[in-house]
Amino acid sequence: MYRLALLLLTGCHAMGVAQLRDAAAVSLDAEHVCVREGIGDGPAGYSSADRCVRYDPQQESAIVRRYGWGAVLGVYGHELGHAIEHRAGRPSGDERAADRWAGCALAKNGEGTRSTERFLTDYNPGPPMYETTGVRVRDTRSGFNRCTSDAH
Repeated sequence: MYRLALLLLTGCHAMGVAQLRDAAAVSLDAEHVCVREGIGDGPAGYSSADRCVRYDPQQESAIVRRYGWGAVLGVYGHELGHAIEHRAGRPSGDERAADRWAGCALAKNGEGTRSTERFLTDYNPGPPMYETTGVRVRDTRSGFNRCTSDAH
């Protein structure tokens, strides 16, 4: 609990990307999820086969420069959401649930949804794998609102 409080007080803007990965994992109670460097189709991805989130440090850096720290936190919240769904016995490929987890990670770390929404607007590959950008933004906000109200 002390670690989470320290991360919340620090604020996302003062953290590096590795600390954001940790903050997302702690805030979503997913510290046990394997996180490894590895290049995939995007900045990060979850594999249910080895239960690992893989990330591309070059894409992380580009996201921070273009969209800000909150977008990276949203990306990790999304991927950790897949891990959480998998651990709970639900389909890990549920992109809408993962978007709600992204919003929750943002809320629990004191970050708004704006930078993640800007990232989704520019980066969302869309159907058939993902919903439209509008649906993804609504799902992210839904997770954010749920976890904001849970904190009170």
